[in-house]
Amino acid sequence: MVKRICGVLVAVVAGVGWGVGNVANATTPPEPDPAPTFRLWAAVEGLELSRVACNVDTVTTCYGVDAAMVTHTATMNPDGTFTIVVPSVAPASTPAAPTTVAAIDPSSGVGTRQNPVPIGTAANLGDGWTLTINSVNLDATAEVAGGNMFNDQPPEGSVYVLINLTASYAGPDEKASPFLFMSGVTSSNVEIDGLDTFVVAPDPTFDSLGEVFAGGSTSGNTVLTVPAAELTSLVLYTSVGFGNNDVYFASQ
Repeated sequence: MVKRICGVLVAVVAGVGWGVGNVANATTPPEPDPAPTFRLWAAVEGLELSRVACNVDTVTTCYGVDAAMVTHTATMNPDGTFTIVVPSVAPASTPAAPTTVAAIDPSSGVGTRQNPVPIGTAANLGDGWTLTINSVNLDATAEVAGGNMFNDQPPEGSVYVLINLTASYAGPDEKASPFLFMSGVTSSNVEIDGLDTFVVAPDPTFDSLGEVFAGGSTSGNTVLTVPAAELTSLVLYTSVGFGNNDVYFASQ
């Protein structure tokens, strides 16, 4: 019985020995991430870095961004210190803030039917709103009619004119709706009302009623139905809110 117990004990010990042998032969764990070491070294050097990351390759290289958004790159030395790679990468220059559009002076004639605001030029509509006509497609019939299954062809002799515009708000309120609808006038001297064009404009469709927060803008497309023979004389116009004067924009 003693031998039997000893035999069992020997078997258990042997099992333990076998297990230890396997641990000893296991794969070597990966090297620790050098990023915390780089962050600590940088702090000692007077660099407070965030977004620290490292690439462990033939040469360990670490990156970090300081409070001025300058990226610092360093290679790790055998003694655990780092050597900054010169030069550090400075952030791209911040674009200049857009120039505030001056209010249109009626006496200057800019923004009138005779001297409309050019395409691509922002104009002050009042109440904190500015408007830019980005582009005008004077014959977008195929694009508009084919863009939605419910869009019909324009009346005989007319075409669809596709207008892309951007309305920006910088008024005193936290947010506001542009509430503007594009119209046109040609040599016939009769208003072409955008609300009379019963088609869905191609995406993105301009949202006249959507709210825009101060400092923001909204862009999109709108459509006018214009007699083809009068396209060359087409001038666009609109106003915002109630009581503001119409401002005229060129169509080409």
